[in-house]
Amino acid sequence: MRRFAHMLVTAALLLFHFHPVYAASSSQTTGPGAPAGMVTIPAGPFMYGEKGKEQEISLPAFLMDLYEVTNAEYAKGRPHEYPPEKANHPVVAVLWDDAKRYCESVGKRLPSEQEWEKAARGIDGRRYPWGDTYDPKRVNAEERNNGTTPVGQFPDGRSPYGLFDMAGNVWEWTDSAGSNYKPLRGGAWNNGVQFVGNTVRIWNDPSYKDEAFGFRCAKDSPK
Repeated sequence: MRRFAHMLVTAALLLFHFHPVYAASSSQTTGPGAPAGMVTIPAGPFMYGEKGKEQEISLPAFLMDLYEVTNAEYAKGRPHEYPPEKANHPVVAVLWDDAKRYCESVGKRLPSEQEWEKAARGIDGRRYPWGDTYDPKRVNAEERNNGTTPVGQFPDGRSPYGLFDMAGNVWEWTDSAGSNYKPLRGGAWNNGVQFVGNTVRIWNDPSYKDEAFGFRCAKDSPK
């Protein structure tokens, strides 16, 4: 399939400005010093890596967007056309460089892989943002919705820190030093169960874009 061209797959195969879908909104501030629409991920250790191969690593505190960047948000900073009914859907078909530039334009950055995973799973090593058992009612995956859904549509699928859509909806670009390929995390609306979860990753050429590729931004925590 074309959307997997150039893709190197590594996966854990163990079985509003809009945002009206849930009470949390882009005007929400979560955690000390967190800007609107972001949440503070506290400093400290967490279990990183797939089940059975985890390693404990520690990260400083950082900030992460509650939601994937939407079409409406992305269009505020650069030319971008989209169907009006998809204003609150995640922006897709974005190159890694464009995602990076967007985050920098709003005073943020792309998250590292480690930051993304901690924000998704918390400190207890869970397989999915909500726990260890897959629940199709908590995630947009397996082509059940024939495309992306508005961000925040699955509040029961939030991560331990309250982030929405960390599993499914769209793959999310992250940053990784020392590689010509860039990792995407979380899985997308058109993936099966084995490609949805906290430890799943794919590596892709940063010059490749896909209708299932999106992103969210992170930021260093205020000192």
